[in-house]
Amino acid sequence: MKKLDLEQDVFALDTKELVKQSIEEAFMNDNAQNVGSIENHCDTKIKEYYIKLANNDEEAKVEQEKMLGEFLNDNRF
Repeated sequence: MKKLDLEQDVFALDTKELVKQSIEEAFMNDNAQNVGSIENHCDTKIKEYYIKLANNDEEAKVEQEKMLGEFLNDNRF
């Protein structure tokens, strides 16, 4: 597998090779370490919210609009 120079023009990249390389690095490298932590994963409540949102649940949509409004009205941003 050839290593790609990612600092070249995007149109000069061999996208097929880049995707293949990425997949191999992510899934086939036995030396890869899982550096994630449990804090990076969502809990059951959040998982259920996103499933409801994906299924166009009205309560989930209302919650989404509420959170979006709070974010947009936050003075820090």
